[in-house]
Formats: sequence, structure tokens, C-alpha cells
Amino acid sequence: MDFVRVTQEVITEKGVIHAGDVFLVDHRLGGWKIVGGRFDGYFLQDLEIALVPEFFQMKQELLQRREEVSELMQRADQLLNENIQLHQELEEVRYAKKVQLPRNVAEALEKAKKWTNGDLELIAWCVPDLNWTKSQESYWSTLRRFGDEKSFFELIDALRYGYVIESPGDRIQQRLIEVFEKKGGYSKGTAVELADHIVPIILEELDKMEREKAAE
Repeated sequence: MDFVRVTQEVITEKGVIHAGDVFLVDHRLGGWKIVGGRFDGYFLQDLEIALVPEFFQMKQELLQRREEVSELMQRADQLLNENIQLHQELEEVRYAKKVQLPRNVAEALEKAKKWTNGDLELIAWCVPDLNWTKSQESYWSTLRRFGDEKSFFELIDALRYGYVIESPGDRIQQRLIEVFEKKGGYSKGTAVELADHIVPIILEELDKMEREKAAE
């Protein structure tokens, strides 16, 4: 759609269009079709009109703004997708850093969080203190034993990155890997591969034993 100004008098069946009259038109094959009003549908010829400069300039600016808005929307969609992807990657990294804890240690950790009102730094300071843990409820000793037997660093990582409760299969696999590395002299990769093959067999046998015991 455009606005045009008639440059000369035009006589039509519907009346006279005077020079200087301005119309909203649709540029089509055959001329400029007037849209709306008394002369709706009438075609003006190129020699009879001139584009209204103000409207033409405004239209060009609107088209330019439309392109700019379209580019901004595309960029916004791109940034949104990048943000979603980054969030997913961060979640994957955060989950990968989660520490596997035995159920009793995880429960002890939750009790310690509740007792300290979520002060993770206080927990980290209290757990290694032998006198403190002995004088408190038993869950503090549970956390200290885990730190002594496994690693205080793992406990700190569990506080920082979160944890998942390890399954019986996880515990068996970890013990097998330790045995293969320390007693068998295998490399870490080989020990993991061997444990991956053996653990399902052990779990299957344990399950059979449980079912047989339940059937007695």
C-alpha cells in the first residue's frame, strides 16, 4: 500500500478527481488502484500520480525497522537457545561432579545440614574435629568415619556439588576396582573394564539368592 497525490484532474464515472487529492492505493499491474472511499477500485495511471514523499519515507523507515526487529528477534532466539544449551551443559557438569555417598552417610549429611541451618562451611570445619564429633550425636561420627576411611575431600565435594546415593552395585564395583589395581596390578582402565563385566554377574547371583531365600 502507498499514498499518492494526483497531479492532474481526472474525470471518472464516479466524478472528478482533482489535482492535489491524496489517495491510499494498491500498486498492481495496470496502474494504482484506489482503496476505499468514493473512488474505490478506480485505477490511476503513472502519469496521473506522484508518490507522497512523506509517506514513502515513512514506509521505507518502517520496512527498515521491520528488518531490524526481525534481526533482533533472530538474535534473541539464538541467545535463548545458547542459554538453554549452556544451562544443560552446566547441569551435566554439576551432575558429573556429584559424589556417590552410602545411604547412611547421605542421611548423616542431611542431619548436619539441618543442625547448622545449611552452613556448609561450618560442617566442613566440624567434621574433622574428633573431640567435637565424639561429643555430638552419632551422625557426626558417621561423617568423620567416612572422611577417615574414604576422603574428607569427597565429603567437601559432596557439600559443594551435591551427591547421589550409591547403589550396592556401585559399592561392589568400587571395591573390585581397588582390588584389581592394588592386588592385581592392573591399570585404572583395565580395572574398570573388568569390574564392569563382573558386577552384573555378582548382582544377578545376589538377586537369585534373595529370591531363593524368600521362597523357603
